[in-house]
Amino acid sequence: MISTVAGHFEDFNTTTETGNKDFIDADFHFTAKTGSINTKNGDRDKHLKSDDFFDADPNPEIIFKSKSFDGSTLVGDLTIRDTTKEIDLDVDFNRMAVGPYGQT
Repeated sequence: MISTVAGHFEDFNTTTETGNKDFIDADFHFTAKTGSINTKNGDRDKHLKSDDFFDADPNPEIIFKSKSFDGSTLVGDLTIRDTTKEIDLDVDFNRMAVGPYGQT
């Protein structure tokens, strides 16, 4: 059976480096610990961590590293289980955020 399931990674890190306010050609990097998957169903999470999906023990991270960003499409390499493929992601850039210390 195939179904749509909501979930998230509890342990992840992301960085973005840019030299301009529109983020064109910014560098985006994302990692997620495969063992931190949480779908609010322990049996399903255990199955996702197994060799059928993430094979979390020998493959502890999912990694995305951008190659280009034109303002609407983010292109980069996604690595899961030692397999890397280039993917295109549609992006909606909503606005800049300013932190409590004036950092953008």
